[in-house]
Amino acid sequence: GRRRQPGLMSAQEVERALQLVYDPSTASAVRAEAQRVCDVFCARREAARDGLVMYASACREGKPDSVRLFALSACERAVRRHWASMATSEKEELKGTALEVLESGVRPNDARFIQTKAVAIIVEIAKREWPQLWEGLFPRLEEIAVRGMIQASLVMHVLHDFCEDCTNSEFNSALPPRRRTEILTELRRSLDQVARLCFKFLESCFGLIIAPSTDEAQWQQSVGPALSLAESTLGCLESLNDLCPVQTLIDNNIVAAISEFAQTQPRLGAGHRLQVAAWKCLSAYMRKVFPDRTTVDLVQWVELLLVPFKIDDAVLPLRPLAGAPGTTNSAWPTFAMGNDEAGCNAAGQLVTLLEVHKQMSQAVAGLGTGFMSKLFGLANGSDGRKPDPRALDPLRRILDLSLRMLCHPSPTVRANALPAVSAFARELPNQKNSSAQPTDQLSLEAVALLMRCLADQMVRSGHPDSPESPLWPTAVFSIEEFDDPGEFDSVFGNHRTVATNVFKLVAGPRFLDATRFLRQRIEIACSRAKGSPVLPGGRGHAMCVDPDESFFPNGMSIPRDEGGRAMASPAQAFFKATLVALVDAVVPSIPRGAFAALGRLSQLHAATTVEEETAAELRRILELTLGMEIHKAYEWYGC
Repeated sequence: GRRRQPGLMSAQEVERALQLVYDPSTASAVRAEAQRVCDVFCARREAARDGLVMYASACREGKPDSVRLFALSACERAVRRHWASMATSEKEELKGTALEVLESGVRPNDARFIQTKAVAIIVEIAKREWPQLWEGLFPRLEEIAVRGMIQASLVMHVLHDFCEDCTNSEFNSALPPRRRTEILTELRRSLDQVARLCFKFLESCFGLIIAPSTDEAQWQQSVGPALSLAESTLGCLESLNDLCPVQTLIDNNIVAAISEFAQTQPRLGAGHRLQVAAWKCLSAYMRKVFPDRTTVDLVQWVELLLVPFKIDDAVLPLRPLAGAPGTTNSAWPTFAMGNDEAGCNAAGQLVTLLEVHKQMSQAVAGLGTGFMSKLFGLANGSDGRKPDPRALDPLRRILDLSLRMLCHPSPTVRANALPAVSAFARELPNQKNSSAQPTDQLSLEAVALLMRCLADQMVRSGHPDSPESPLWPTAVFSIEEFDDPGEFDSVFGNHRTVATNVFKLVAGPRFLDATRFLRQRIEIACSRAKGSPVLPGGRGHAMCVDPDESFFPNGMSIPRDEGGRAMASPAQAFFKATLVALVDAVVPSIPRGAFAALGRLSQLHAATTVEEETAAELRRILELTLGMEIHKAYEWYGC
């Protein structure tokens, strides 16, 4: 017979068509006709109203999720396509009904895709109407949010998606420039209101999570919605990062509230997704551009951002210098994890916290690139200002965190930390003609550790499973998984290239320190010592072996690559890295005056200038290397 007009299509017909579409036994021709019926329903302007009516009916009658999802999708599609052609009365009706769905039409146990579609309808209408034609949206959302955990979570999703669509360049291209400006202007006016709501939710959620309870089942039941709300709230705050002024974050205690979630909660366990979400949000704030003209105290802001950083030294150690700077002992590599200490399961803890540490390392990079130069300027009193000694402590902490991240057995974490140490290297004064500064002692201490950590990144091994031995330098292996050896080699090769370039940044102004460090590393590479100056008890490190030997510690069998070829031992890898990569990083930074002084050393009783001291170190390097059998170095290592 004749087909019914699209406007007269009933919900029952659409539901029958949906059943045919999803029924695997439906014939192809029948399924195609059923799909056509669904498409015709969705293409109408009336689908916005009819979809919400169908959704309400499906909820009352307990219809499958497929029916409810289709109804909400039809409404969203109609709003996108036909909103401009709708009558004002029709638009107002849709606004009210969509908010009712958000308020009482979504259950806590509903699938995530149902919740997402209910949120999307509000967001699409808001992008077209708010604020001029929907002034009451934010007050109404606040009313809905206080009705329960699920409603609060949905409201946070609305705010997150709405802000992201209007501020993120990947999404806002669909908005006309004038419309986008109108929305952003009103969003900025509403930030305090949104921030207060976010703090309220984070505070209540945290209270539920840490609340003592003897009934584990009851605690799990109560904490589930709280975790969902907290995660939604953190996502909302992250999406507001570009818009939200620093003062608003301070006034509403936002950073302090997020910091609570950044720490491991015993009942949730380490590396929980909520902890990762908190660090992701904090990382965004640390990359936030700090305005030049502001009443906010920069030092206090950085100290506030540093509060959540609490790193267990047994898990992510930064080995102190074993001897005074300038001695061979101070140049020994930093070794893997905390495995030098008895009974420490550092490897297991690092794997569990890997995603957290990735976000933390991005946060450290944000602190370094965003604040290192400003803090140095404050501490040294640049631009005619009086030196501010308060800046020294946050500077020291940022450097400590950066160096710890360079000791991490994850290539991603180490790579994320390199921009922070690059920012530090750019602030180093030149040893040749610099005057005394308040940051000199800090720089001296940090440079010695930084060169050691960067030099470790240059050691090549190519064996992903080297954590079998606690004696390998951290930088030669990975706790991350790679699909194939080629990907492993590529990641490590790129990382070593960047680390070498950063070392050159350090070596430029600190050429004497770098030359001395090179000499110390060569002494270690050529060492025949069997006892380690680093570990107690005289236990030798993997580097304390004759480089002629293919020696692996603790009786470890020689690992082989995919082609069956024996891989370099720790001693061989360290030897080659020192005499090739480290030499290439240091020697070009040495000024010509040092090479000129090298020819006059026999005429000098003592070095009196920085260049002459550098020349003395160069002579010791030549004596060390010429004392070796150079033809073997060429034959075995291509040096």
